Parts: sequence; C-alpha cells; structure tokens
Amino acid sequence: MRRLPKVVRPRSRVRLIRADKQTPSWQKDIGRQFRVGYYSRKDGLDCIWLVNENGKYEQTTNRDFLLKFFEIEELSQEKNLYGIGKRRLGKIRIRNVWDRLNGKSSVDVYEAAKKIWEKDDPQKIRILIKTLKHGKRVVNRTAAAYALNLMHGRRTIPALEM
Repeated sequence: MRRLPKVVRPRSRVRLIRADKQTPSWQKDIGRQFRVGYYSRKDGLDCIWLVNENGKYEQTTNRDFLLKFFEIEELSQEKNLYGIGKRRLGKIRIRNVWDRLNGKSSVDVYEAAKKIWEKDDPQKIRILIKTLKHGKRVVNRTAAAYALNLMHGRRTIPALEM
C-alpha cells in the first residue's frame, strides 16, 4: 500500500485507474484525471473533493477510496487547505498523445500507446520509432514497442528488430 500524508493537499493530481462492484459508475471514467480541490470547513479534512478536467467540483471521496481506485500522479505542496483567498481551480491542460507517450505515469503512457495504435496512422510510425530509440525511460520505450507491434507499416518490423 502506498504511503500518503494524513491530508492529501489541494491541487494534487490523481487518475482513476480501477472500478469495482462498489463503484460501477466509475467504469466508464477509468483513465480520467482529477485534481484534489480545496477542502470545506463544513465537510472537514476527511472529505476529499475531486475537481474534473474543466475545473468543476464533480464528486467526493475519502482517503481509503483514493488509495484503492486512484493513482497519485503528483502530490501538491499547497499549504492553504481551504482555499481562502485563492482563485478557483482552472481547467486541466490536456496534453496531446505524444506528450503523454513520453510522460512519467505508466498508466498515461500506455493509454497514449493504445490511442496511437487504435488510429493505426502510418504517418505516426516515425514518431513511435523515435520514441523507441530515444525515449528517456524504459516505460516510454516499451509502450512505443507495444504500439509498433500492433500497427501496420513497412518500417515497424525492422524498427522492432534493432
């Protein structure tokens, strides 16, 4: 089990990675990113507000559910837990598929690889080969190989054989 601070700070970034019988409505939302919103004095620090991609407070959860169903992508250092004097959280910048393929989160990297091979665009093979050869992390290179393996094109097999 991962170690989390007692209070997950606002502006921390999380991604939904699983759902079960307790949360069947989350099945369609797997892969979505959320940020932890500012806490409410009325609800207390046990009620974690999740802010969606558009900057809207969408749902609440608690620390146990956060550990069980979400991947913590980035823990914030925000000191102001209640958002007093702070602006509302804005939209999450949605990165393009190539930025995600070279990202740090393994879930994000493999979701990007899946999107690329689903489109099966032969013009994208060159970028995948570049990531395969020069990707900074093993997970990035592995995801590029995974996508190349499933794509159709003259250059995919020679690139994988290198």
